[in-house]
Amino acid sequence: MTRILRRGCALLLALALSVCLLGGVLPGASASELKTAIGTVKAGALYLRETPSTSGKILATAYRGDKAVVIQREGEWYKVVFNLKIGYMYGEYLELDEIKNIKIGYARFDYGSNVRGGPGTESSVVARAPRNETCFIVGFNRGWYKVSYNGRSGYVRSDLVTMLETPYENTGSPGNTYHENGSGGGGGSGGAKLGSASMTAYEKAMMIFGTVHFSDHRLVYASPAEARAHMTDVTIRTWDLNARGEKYTRSWSLTVHQNIAPTVRAIFEEIYALPEKPPIHSLGGYRWESKSEHTVGLALDVNARENGYFSPSGQLLYGTGFDPAHNPYAIPVEGAIDRIFAKYGFKRGIYWHSGYKDYMHYSFFGT
Repeated sequence: MTRILRRGCALLLALALSVCLLGGVLPGASASELKTAIGTVKAGALYLRETPSTSGKILATAYRGDKAVVIQREGEWYKVVFNLKIGYMYGEYLELDEIKNIKIGYARFDYGSNVRGGPGTESSVVARAPRNETCFIVGFNRGWYKVSYNGRSGYVRSDLVTMLETPYENTGSPGNTYHENGSGGGGGSGGAKLGSASMTAYEKAMMIFGTVHFSDHRLVYASPAEARAHMTDVTIRTWDLNARGEKYTRSWSLTVHQNIAPTVRAIFEEIYALPEKPPIHSLGGYRWESKSEHTVGLALDVNARENGYFSPSGQLLYGTGFDPAHNPYAIPVEGAIDRIFAKYGFKRGIYWHSGYKDYMHYSFFGT
């Protein structure tokens, strides 16, 4: 009888623990105050420490104006994510922004968790996420992350997930080069860093993804929903030809990766300003397809039909051919448009080791 009672108690305890985890309640979580925020460093320099103590091991140094993602408060200290390191910063030297919609980055569910319609356990459950599933953090609200998960928007407690990439809003990271509000970054359009011909593959990866920890940049996103969360629409102008052969201005909305958007805008501003007014009547950016930079919003197709795709043997695989001497929509090799794309770090798809030539294709990593 005693053995049966012990088994029954153990079963009840296990069930209670499971309910706690699924409901977003962790044992011992009340020891710290959940306080999600973006923390901006106010001091000249601020250490990230391994423990919430001035004697804690120093993991990194943040400087005035650098930002870290706050996970929770522990007394006078904040537990934060800074450059993908989790540690503690002294709270007196951080200025917090506690409620905000802003892209922070990918995270992993550390427990089976409920994704709720609002930032609180009283809100209805909109999705259930198993352990080790990933979501994308798009904001925070006093202890809760606003996330995108399987195409649904909702909230999950900040201590139920772990970040998988350098936070977008962490300006202490070399990967944070794009800022929609024009702050930070390395100059260029709206304060954002622009691509350039001198950039290494490492620098490009950090600029776009904030990390180099991937096997293939074309496969960074596992689904169209994940990829689309990182895209934005850029409005650009080009010249085109009307039925009478006269040049006129066209306006386009082109979908590309958000971190390449200022670069794309700068490219087409220069193309539009060319004295020869090259006509463009076909443009393509982001689209979901296997092993292509289009899948991550880093490739552009320009005048696809007139700038064909050829096999190594010269067989035309797509389009009507390539004849820049007679067709105004065919783009001359190493001409003005090629030079502008190259200036901003893009390569035309005609230099691949495979021997295939894709005359329409310009990509940031050259693939």
